[in-house]
Amino acid sequence: MAHRDAQHEAKRRHDSFLTLADEAHLIQDYKLERMYRRLARHERSTIDSEARDASWRIFKLRRTNLVTRVILANRGGHRAGSLVGARLGVYLGISPPGTRGKNLEIEERKEAAIDLHGLHGDEAVEYTSEFLRALEEERFLGL
Repeated sequence: MAHRDAQHEAKRRHDSFLTLADEAHLIQDYKLERMYRRLARHERSTIDSEARDASWRIFKLRRTNLVTRVILANRGGHRAGSLVGARLGVYLGISPPGTRGKNLEIEERKEAAIDLHGLHGDEAVEYTSEFLRALEEERFLGL
């Protein structure tokens, strides 16, 4: 995926530096080994930074697509398609009575969604946790 190209390139550089460090160790050039290991550590931080950036770009793209689909479907009234849960999720509208359980109030039938496709598992868990925490803070009682 193009969003992760910089991350993958940093990973290749990281692995190359570690290989060079191992080779320097074999020839007992410890100063050179330390230099390559330092460069590998720097690339590791680059990998982490690029991974965060890529996951956010992927997430924003999927969220925008979801907002567009909800608005085009004209589902759920005038607020449908607005952002909720720390702007991570999308308000879908209010489900019809009886579709999700008996005797639910309107506030309890409100629906919100978050699109996690394209993310790695740990990234998806992080976004979901933040989204649910924010919904709770916003007193969102819906589904």
